[in-house]
Amino acid sequence: MHEGNKRRPGGVLLLAGLMVLLACTRPQAQPPAPPSPLKASAPLVILTNASGQETAVRVELARTRAQRERGLMFRRELAPDAGMLFIFPDESFHRFWMKNTWIPLELIFLNSQKEIVGIVARARPESLDQLSVDRPARFVLEVNAGFSEAQGLAAGDRAKFIGIEE
Repeated sequence: MHEGNKRRPGGVLLLAGLMVLLACTRPQAQPPAPPSPLKASAPLVILTNASGQETAVRVELARTRAQRERGLMFRRELAPDAGMLFIFPDESFHRFWMKNTWIPLELIFLNSQKEIVGIVARARPESLDQLSVDRPARFVLEVNAGFSEAQGLAAGDRAKFIGIEE
């Protein structure tokens, strides 16, 4: 017999001990995490121009005073199909400014019936000018500058909300 084929007493125990030690020091596989609840789709504003063309905008909602005051401040970019919908408790003459807003935006003012009552196109970033329209609004949709022109939107066009409680 060769030296390598001899069995030594305790060799099996030594091997078993090493396996236990390795099993204890090796990170244990974690059971898979339970699936996270499905996130609801982003709320949408669907705008329809005079020729019937529809355009969807994924929106963040600004419902509270603090959310409305912050708006899209300090953002470096906004996706082409994204925006922020400001929801006010009443229909009134709402004023905006672009303080600490770094991206060029436009503001689409909507009344309670979700009709566009005015558009402030190409609001200048970081401007303190008061921006408003000459008709009362309940909602204001902020989107990238040039959006309304590109989509053919004008006063009198309509919007509908999906996934948005008023």
